[in-house]
Amino acid sequence: IQRLLAGEFPYGGTSKPSGFPILFILAYPFYAMGDVGYIQIFSFVLFSFLLFKNTHSIPNESKIFILILFASAPAFLYEVAVRSELVSNMILVLGMIFLYDKWRHPSRGLERRLGAFLIGLSLSTRAIALLPFTIYLAHLWRNREERNQLLVDVLFAVFAFLLTILPILLWNVSSFLEAGPLSLQNSYLPLSVVIALMIASILMGWRARNLLQVLSGSAILLFVVGVAYIAIQIPSLLDLPEQIRSSQVDISYLIFSLPFLLIIFGRMLHLNNAPEVQTISSPSTGKENE
Repeated sequence: IQRLLAGEFPYGGTSKPSGFPILFILAYPFYAMGDVGYIQIFSFVLFSFLLFKNTHSIPNESKIFILILFASAPAFLYEVAVRSELVSNMILVLGMIFLYDKWRHPSRGLERRLGAFLIGLSLSTRAIALLPFTIYLAHLWRNREERNQLLVDVLFAVFAFLLTILPILLWNVSSFLEAGPLSLQNSYLPLSVVIALMIASILMGWRARNLLQVLSGSAILLFVVGVAYIAIQIPSLLDLPEQIRSSQVDISYLIFSLPFLLIIFGRMLHLNNAPEVQTISSPSTGKENE
């Protein structure tokens, strides 16, 4: 952020930011307040809102228990301590899925396009955000009657993503390609693993029958990403303790799945309660699944 405010190219400095441009915009209000770490407070409030607003099948006392678990989780406390925004990023993605799902119905055409545009902006945070959105898109794609609308929404999302990327890319093409978020994030996992994850996200979305299963698939796949990164970075499990102590491998990427896991955990506490996390139109019939 400091480099960007000084009129310098934001990538390629000593800090090597791995996020796309929207992360700078999201973090700026908290930077202006004097501490980027305030974003975690905002994220906790946002997660609380999403939990109470979109999970009607979970009793309020269970929701409070989930929030206590979240606030006391060592992974979240670590995020607060190091001023990271990994979990905040995924809470944003979770919120966009809930928001678009409310706005995607035919009677709310303008809101639907706005939701798709906001998803595109959310994609301009980290590449990993593409996985839960792909699961959700593949789930909705099962409904043949909705496919034309989905194609238009995908175009809106791509337009929003390019709108944030192209100005930075054209500013300094070589530095963006060499030290930008694409090169840094692609260095974490081999291309073959990335392709396998994308295929898995499509298959998970196609098999998902409701929003709860979309969130479950997202939680699983995001956790697999963290595990795959650690497995690739460490040649032997015997080296794991030493690698962690010497900070040669970052296990914080496992936190990507935390917001989704907490929602699923809350639902599992009351698995026998009938409706799901949220009603959602069945891709095959157009009727609501509960």
